[in-house]
Amino acid sequence: MERVKVLVVKKICCSIERLRNEMHRVALEKGISHPDVLIISQMLDQVMNELDKEVLIKNRNQ
Repeated sequence: MERVKVLVVKKICCSIERLRNEMHRVALEKGISHPDVLIISQMLDQVMNELDKEVLIKNRNQ
């Protein structure tokens, strides 16, 4: 079970890095206030909340 949790956290971290890079790229291309940047930022927030939830569950189970 612990191995599964580690894989989930790694997957979430990869998603965070991908979204950060995408947000940065879009902001450079379209400007920081473009709606596409906001959408990606909101997606990034959701994924970061998933990571917080996984860490909280892991800490609670220890």
